[in-house]
Amino acid sequence: MPAMEKLSYDPVKDFSHIAVIGITPMVLAVHPGVASSLQEFVSRVRANPGKYSYGTTGAGGLVYLAGELLKKQAGGLDIADVAYKGSGQSYQDLMAGHIPAVIASISVMLPNHRSGKVRMLAVLTEKRVSSAPDIPTAVEQGFPGVLAYTFNILCAPANTPKPVIDRLNAEFVKALRDAQNAQKLEAQGLSIIADSPEHFASYVAAESQKWRKVVTASGAKAD
Repeated sequence: MPAMEKLSYDPVKDFSHIAVIGITPMVLAVHPGVASSLQEFVSRVRANPGKYSYGTTGAGGLVYLAGELLKKQAGGLDIADVAYKGSGQSYQDLMAGHIPAVIASISVMLPNHRSGKVRMLAVLTEKRVSSAPDIPTAVEQGFPGVLAYTFNILCAPANTPKPVIDRLNAEFVKALRDAQNAQKLEAQGLSIIADSPEHFASYVAAESQKWRKVVTASGAKAD
């Protein structure tokens, strides 16, 4: 949840948080000839400062900020972000070999990884995901702070009565824990989170604080 200044709402205070339906992990993907592991990719970038790049959709977005996290964790990588008007063009350029890397949603990259058009080097979550159990996390590969994902959430207006929130949460958690529903969602690259409204609220607050710090450190402005 990248936190840009001058939002017209507060993502913590202006909503009653019901449930996180699930998160969609981001991955670092490269052209197959670039590297076979995250460590190898970082080593190549270090050995060739200024010669590598990764595709983004502009400063301030999640992809750009995930790249900033990786650069910081790797000790200040000299790798440029190439801004595209749309993510689709960056994926096409990656597969054509015009750019070496992108950070993208696993749901988009997974089919291209399986077909051999790209190689996913790392999943940017705490644990591996069931839809791609062979892909190690950045955490496993020595980059514990490189965590980036989008999440699907259910909220209500602020000050919605707690009994209403609790009932809605209970029904959604029940649905998410249903084996058939879980299987369908996980097949699309979604990692399910079925927890309490209180956990969800603390999760949103933590993510907001995390990305606000990254935005400040990077000096990013929304393009």
